[in-house]
Amino acid sequence: MKKCIVSFSSHGRENYNQKLLGLIKSCKEAGWDGDYYLRSYDGYVDEYLGVKIKLGSYPVTERYGLCNNHSEIPYGFKPHMIQEAREQGYEQIIWCDSTIRMEKYPQFLIDYANDLGIAAHDNLGFPLYGWLNDYAQERLKISDENLKIVQQIMACQITFDFTNPKCVEIFDLWLSASRDGVSFQNYGSLRDGFKATRHDQAYLSGLLYNYEVPLLPYGKLVYPPHHESGEYGNDFYFVNGK
Repeated sequence: MKKCIVSFSSHGRENYNQKLLGLIKSCKEAGWDGDYYLRSYDGYVDEYLGVKIKLGSYPVTERYGLCNNHSEIPYGFKPHMIQEAREQGYEQIIWCDSTIRMEKYPQFLIDYANDLGIAAHDNLGFPLYGWLNDYAQERLKISDENLKIVQQIMACQITFDFTNPKCVEIFDLWLSASRDGVSFQNYGSLRDGFKATRHDQAYLSGLLYNYEVPLLPYGKLVYPPHHESGEYGNDFYFVNGK
């Protein structure tokens, strides 16, 4: 099957363009043998270690004319870039934020996604009820009572297998939600314990719950210092923010 790493970068709160180069380097060192589908909105390097980076375009604007920047559809670039890769024939797609570093070849995650459709990681300590806006909750049809038990994912690294029909169904709903004008937006909630909207991450968490796709426990993807402390084991494939 055709597989690729998909990522997007810009010079935002940090120099994510530079971090994208670190992602490429880590994948090379971990033995990644698939392709890369990478974009940079305002980057300065169109190739690094033999890997091409498409410069100067914002995915949602170029393909769909929906918006001109990240703030209009927060994180809308993510499902749209994955869709672009899918349309190019990729069946196994690994989304990585530019801050992600591949520590070892993610065969376990690829196999997990092949079996269940999507491999996503539990966002330990951040249950969904605090991060899903009311419009998104209404569209997902998750009751307040059920919302209390829904885990939230870490959207910095997600593995999709489009040969699995469940992946296709979930992803198409996620992509549609990015275009509905409310689900990814910074709307709030009067729900007790609500903190802020988490856009793409929150909505996909609700979809995975609705489709009964179990999340991987925290530990396959970790944040520093857990990659050094071993508090959650040493069997991790990715580190975010290393």
